[in-house]
Amino acid sequence: MKLLAALVIALATAVGLTRIVQQDPGHVLVSYGGYTVEGTLAVFVAALAVAFLVAYLVTRLIAYLSGTPRRIRQWRIKRAGEQAHRGLVQGLILMAEGKWGQAEGRLTEYADSAETPLLNYLAAARAAQLQRAYDRRDLYLKEAARSMPGAWLAVGLTQAELQYDHGQMEQALATLNVLSDEVPRHPQALKLLALTHESLGNWPELGNLVGRLRRLRVLEPANQQRLERTLHRHQLVAPDNAEDLQQIWDSLPSRSRNDILLLETYVRRLMETGAHETAEKLIRRTLDRQWNDDLCEIYGQLQHDDASSRLSHAEKWLETRPDDARLLLTLGRLALQAKLWGIARRFIVASIEMAPSATAYRELGALLESLDDKGAALDCYRTGLYEGTGAPASRLRLKGEPLAELAGHHGKAPA
Repeated sequence: MKLLAALVIALATAVGLTRIVQQDPGHVLVSYGGYTVEGTLAVFVAALAVAFLVAYLVTRLIAYLSGTPRRIRQWRIKRAGEQAHRGLVQGLILMAEGKWGQAEGRLTEYADSAETPLLNYLAAARAAQLQRAYDRRDLYLKEAARSMPGAWLAVGLTQAELQYDHGQMEQALATLNVLSDEVPRHPQALKLLALTHESLGNWPELGNLVGRLRRLRVLEPANQQRLERTLHRHQLVAPDNAEDLQQIWDSLPSRSRNDILLLETYVRRLMETGAHETAEKLIRRTLDRQWNDDLCEIYGQLQHDDASSRLSHAEKWLETRPDDARLLLTLGRLALQAKLWGIARRFIVASIEMAPSATAYRELGALLESLDDKGAALDCYRTGLYEGTGAPASRLRLKGEPLAELAGHHGKAPA
């Protein structure tokens, strides 16, 4: 547009001068140092215009030539940047393809020329770790921090993650402690810190973190539950007496006390500390409102004086679960504790008829051995071994008689 305007102005000027010259061509005389030049005004103006044009062109040429080195530098910088970008893209593709060595080479070849060398060095650090080149990994992390000091959080998190993945828990913990001082509510830093404490078995420190993790919703609900369960299990293992164990259990949040897996850990610890009566009451209350096979089995293993009372209560559960093999085995164990040998025998045999298991055969074998029926006991132990190894075992027969005949009836639970 500007060029068109200039042409129009030049054309108008030329037309105007032509009309002026036609009316009066004029006369110009230039004399200098004994030389004289003369001519019409039109010729003089044309010569002056040509001189100005030549001077302009020469000036532009000199300016262009003087700027050539700068343009070459800019071209080289641009070309290097393009190569660095291609190197980053190709390096990430090679990373995705599992070609760690090639990826590292492409990522670092033009990293210093990249617009964001931080990304090249962080990716190169991961590639080096995957090759177990931990010295190079640490070098790339230092280069990443140097290339962009303001990205200390990204570098720190990457460093902690790589250290954790490599099993360098103490180093990861040191890195994360620095980060947590600066960004105490950062989700990824908190998550890595919690996992590191878990790996190191730092249960008090993890206990101080789980509440914050839950409030900030750092973890998925299932992962949060798993972490809390792991923590509370270790807390329940620590006490060596029933009183301290009870205090720890009471200090747990209600959601943890209602966790059936933690409840199982707690009752087993109560048994280990001799608090069988407390365990019995807790299991009974739990099974009355929520059935659990493992707790039912533990109920039969309790060593508590009033076995007859426990047997009577457990028989009520049989009304709604008549085909539950584990409940039948528990009833058999309770009958054994109450010294009701015949009833115990029939319950255990009924359990085996429902679902043969090595445990039930072992209990039946022990009972038969105590009744001095050593041949039948030996057959029970032998069949139990088959059940325990998963090898196929035929239905137990004693002296040609089917298993049901051991119970004195056809394998049904006693009324």
